[in-house]
Parts: sequence; structure tokens; C-alpha cells
Amino acid sequence: MPSLIGQNIGKYRVVARLGRGGMAEVYKAYQSSLDRYVAIKVLHGHLADEEDFIARFKREAKAVANLRHPNIVQIFDFDVQDEMYYMAMEYVNGPTLKAELEARSRKNQLFSLEESARIMIALCSAIDYAHSRGMVHRDLKPANFILTEEGQILVLDFGIAKMVDATKFTATGAVVGTPAYMSPEQGQGERGDERSDIYSLGVVLYHLATGKVPYDADTPFAVIMKHITSELPLPSLINPALPEAVERIILKALSKNPDDRFQSGAEFADAIRAAIGLSANDTLNKTPLLTIAPPPKIKTPPPKTATPSSSDSTTTVPCPHCGAPTPAGSKFCVSCGTNLTLPPAAPKNAPRPVPPAPPPPSKPAYVPATKSPAQKSSKLLWGLASALAILLLCGAVIVALFFFNKTKRPPTRSAADLTLQAEATLQALVTQTAAALSTPAAAPEQNTPTPLPSSTPPSINTNTPVPPTVTSKSKLGEAIIVKTPTNTPAPPTDTPAPPTKTSAPPTNTPS
Repeated sequence: MPSLIGQNIGKYRVVARLGRGGMAEVYKAYQSSLDRYVAIKVLHGHLADEEDFIARFKREAKAVANLRHPNIVQIFDFDVQDEMYYMAMEYVNGPTLKAELEARSRKNQLFSLEESARIMIALCSAIDYAHSRGMVHRDLKPANFILTEEGQILVLDFGIAKMVDATKFTATGAVVGTPAYMSPEQGQGERGDERSDIYSLGVVLYHLATGKVPYDADTPFAVIMKHITSELPLPSLINPALPEAVERIILKALSKNPDDRFQSGAEFADAIRAAIGLSANDTLNKTPLLTIAPPPKIKTPPPKTATPSSSDSTTTVPCPHCGAPTPAGSKFCVSCGTNLTLPPAAPKNAPRPVPPAPPPPSKPAYVPATKSPAQKSSKLLWGLASALAILLLCGAVIVALFFFNKTKRPPTRSAADLTLQAEATLQALVTQTAAALSTPAAAPEQNTPTPLPSSTPPSINTNTPVPPTVTSKSKLGEAIIVKTPTNTPAPPTDTPAPPTKTSAPPTNTPS
């Protein structure tokens, strides 16, 4: 149900919210025509689902409005607006009996015998008056009794239980009443009669005398079953100072069988007067009832100031507790009063959040090795140095052959043999140089300085023929060719070598 604060209901201007019950929302409203405050009780919408509810509502409203008793809250008006059924009643600024019981329980303080008798006699008088006019309450409990500033006690909500009792709300299996104060027959699904109200008043007297209700359990159903089947715990075991006469009254009012109870409110009140020694003409209303519970705090929101950007429509969101539409930004639900600023409780078995796994370490990107200009120039210089060495060697061979032919000395080896050997050596060097130039140099590792090219030619394989070394004698101007031993067999010479005793190879040293 959306908030009605600031709106008009009929001739009443709603100014504050007083509370919420199982049957209605309660608001404080102002009636400007009579300059007074009233209490507006707006029934929940689900109670008007049946077609005959309107007719029953009007009939019961007239009966309740005709009740005139000093201990019954006065009903001013019953009406309907936009399918919203409400009643306007006398506004009482005081705590309920439930709040007073709770305040005294916190201080470990019980009602005195005289206070309890005064409360019960007033309630029995109001109930007996309503019963005489055919009006059964069916939901008598401390929350429906309110204490005035003058110390009097008043009964609320006459007629509402009877209106609800004929709707689908009870046809679906629900029961009307509060389990802690419900009669056994109501707990078994019966509608109950005047004696059901007597039983509820007996539970109230038990609570006043002991500070506790007779039956308590973890669930409402278990409480109802105890009212039906369990033996009543003796109140004197909780409050040993309780007079035996008062205990007998409690036991009679709480009988399981309705026929064993007091049959009227007047009979119940007479028994209480006899237990404490009062005559029928004596009254306790002369002394006001002192209360320690503070009056209920009413929070009236400040009037909203219209702004150019504001609109008449209000954005609402559902309450996470009861589902009722609530204006966006509200701190409390207008229906159930839940604090909307607190986060919802997490389920007990809710899985713990798992933090995301860290990303795997990224591998460094592969960068292909590139040859630097220094590497390329080093290879080129090495090739040029090798070619230069080959040219010098070839020139030396040619000069040696020239001087050899010019000396006319009988060579130890023929010129053709030397020429063939020189050509073979030259061909081997050219092949090796070409292979070196065609083979790419290996790229050096990163951060390793590139070695500078060496002017010394690479070593030559020992299996490659080595050309003869040219030496000169300044005295005779003759070239002496010294042959370096190789694995290549020498060709036959024109002059046969003289036989020797040993197998050593002949020497080529000139005589």
C-alpha cells in the first residue's frame, strides 16, 4: 500500500503514520471542519476481494458506530474511496497495554492487584456492553487496548474481526485472532462466540498477574496446539503472592470447555470484585491508572516544497520485506516499517565470492635477429682480405716460375709438374674462398659486441696443397724452391733417383 501521508481521505487530511496491523494501516489525520485529530484505519485491499464484502462492511460499520461506552473507542465514520475502505475513529494519545506490559517487564515490575482489577473490570464492562448488542470482538489482546492520558483504558477494533471473518481470508484456512490470546475453539477453526472473548480476557488477566502469557512456543501453530491440548500452568507458581481467589478466577476463565467459563463479561467482573472485596456499587475509576510507558512517538514528515523540476507522480519501489510499493528514497517502508537503508542479510550458506585468477604472465614477443651493418661490413672485409691473399700467392708462384726458367739449371722436377701443382693449389684456394663468401655468418647473441674483422686469413686445411715457398739468394741471384711435404704424391721425374738402403723418401736439396 503506498504512503497516504499528505493526501486527503474523504474529509480528513493524513499527517502521520501510527502503525500497521494484520488487517489495516493506521494513520493520524486532521479534520478541519471540527478542528480535531482522528485516527484513520485503512483496511488492506485483499480483504475486499469478495463481492459481498461491501454490503457486510456497511452493515457492520453501522453497528460499531452505534456503540457508546466510556471504555470503547468512539467510531466517527466508515466509508470507501477509490476501492480503499477506511474508518475514522477517536484519536487517543497514549501507549497500548502491550507497551505498558513490556515497559514493566524490563523493570521487573508487575501490575498491583488493584491495578489489574481496575483494568479487568473496565474491559469486562466494555465487552459485556458490546455482547448485549450482538457484537463479538474475536481478537481481544493488549495491543487492542489503549491507555489514555487520564489513566483510563479503551478497547479498539470492534467489528473488524467480524468483517474479516466472512471473507476469503479465513476461507483459505487462516484464522482470525492472535495465537497467544486465542481460545481453543478458535484454534480449531470455529468462529467462536461471546465466551471466546471471555477466554481472551482470561489470558490478559494471567499476563497482568504473572508478567507472562500461559503458553509460548517457537511457532504460532505450536502455541495454538498448547491452548487446545496442554494443561494450564498455575499462575501461582510464577507469582507466589497471587491470592488463591484470583487464581481460581483465572483457571475458570481459561477452561478448555466454553461451558465451564464465565458466561458473560458481567459475571467475570463480579467475580473479580468479590476476590478483592469490592461491592457491586464500588468503582475504581476514581483513581487514574499510572503508566510508565511513554506515549507512542509519531514522526510527521515535513511538508514537501514544490520545485520546478518536481512532478505530481511519485516513483515507487517494492519493499524487499513485504513487497508493498514505497516511495523511492524512503528510509522506512510505509507498510511494514522495515529500515530500507540497511543491506539485506546474506544467506548463511551463500558461497563466498571467489576472486578472479590473475592473468598468466605474458611471454616476451619474439623478435627475429637482424644483421647489423657492422656484421655485413665485417663479412665483406674478410672476403676482400682472402682475395688479396690469393692474388699475392698467385703472383709469387708466377715470379717463381719466371726465375726458374731463366736460370737454365736442371730442375729437380719438371716445369710441367710445378705448373700442375701451382694450378691445383690456386684452384683449391679459389674454391675455399668462394665457399667462405657464400656461407652466411652466424648472428652474434644480443648484447655481445661484434668482433672486428681480422687481417689474418683463416687457416688452410692441411690436406690442401700448399704452393712452394720462394726464397732468393743474393749471391747468385737464383731462386731456390723448397717443397713443403704434402699428401699429394709427386709425379715421376726425368732423372731416376739412385737406390738407397733405407725406405726414406728422396730429398730435393740441390748439390
